[in-house]
Amino acid sequence: MLGFFRRFRSTPDASRDLEAAVKAVGKVIDSYGDFLERNPMPLGLMLVDETELPYPKKTILTAICLALGVQSDPDTRASLISCAMVLANFQPGVGKTPLHPLGNEVTLSDINTLSTETLIAKVTSDPAAKARYDDLMPTVKNEISQLGARLTQVDEAFYAGQSGQD
Repeated sequence: MLGFFRRFRSTPDASRDLEAAVKAVGKVIDSYGDFLERNPMPLGLMLVDETELPYPKKTILTAICLALGVQSDPDTRASLISCAMVLANFQPGVGKTPLHPLGNEVTLSDINTLSTETLIAKVTSDPAAKARYDDLMPTVKNEISQLGARLTQVDEAFYAGQSGQD
């Protein structure tokens, strides 16, 4: 069986395939990074339909894990992990309008310009949206935990590989 891997590694197709895979991972991560720059969101505070993502969540997470497996820069690793954790904000069935913890989005401008009464009215005007947000939060929290566990495994494997190279 190991002979197959030696033959595979030495073929020109193998290096082309590896190069194509690296480019694909980079494309997925770049697209997701661009998406997050255009749509910043704190972890667990706004829920968005997963169809808004540039790629399926599983594809993005796999690309991030692969990048973490070879990335040694601590700042880049931290950014990749943060971006992976934000994937929990994307859930199926949310719909076109994101869900907010208060039911409706309240911006800094709202806080600075609206009267207290108007602000309260805005926040409480959509109890159904708040209920949907509250219903999804256990799923989001579970996914945050699962993402953290998977990223910890990737980190442990990376650092185990690093110590084996000393």
